[in-house]
Amino acid sequence: MDAVSLLSPQSRGFSDTTITASTIEIRRLTEQVKVLDSANLALMKRNDTMRRLHEAEIKRIRVEACDTLLASQTRTTELENQLKACENEKQAREVARIRSGPAANHFIRKIAELEAEILELRK
Repeated sequence: MDAVSLLSPQSRGFSDTTITASTIEIRRLTEQVKVLDSANLALMKRNDTMRRLHEAEIKRIRVEACDTLLASQTRTTELENQLKACENEKQAREVARIRSGPAANHFIRKIAELEAEILELRK
């Protein structure tokens, strides 16, 4: 007996029927592995596609959030400027009212009197 015949299934006591059944089972399992590999590859491609879609959606949401924030900050600045303008206008009206009112005349007379006293004291 040569080395190859010692390694054959028949030399180990397996029948031709067992060998044929095993060969058929190996072919069936090989086909199942091919199907599973194909399915796995399809799932990997789908996962990659979904990951890219999620990344794109996240980027879109971030851009939208930044745009909203910028618009909000711009609107806040506009409103703050309007508020300052209103406050300045209110203060200007108050100053004008005080300057034109009876109290203003009293203070103007009082200042004139004090200035006159100062001039007299300097003489």
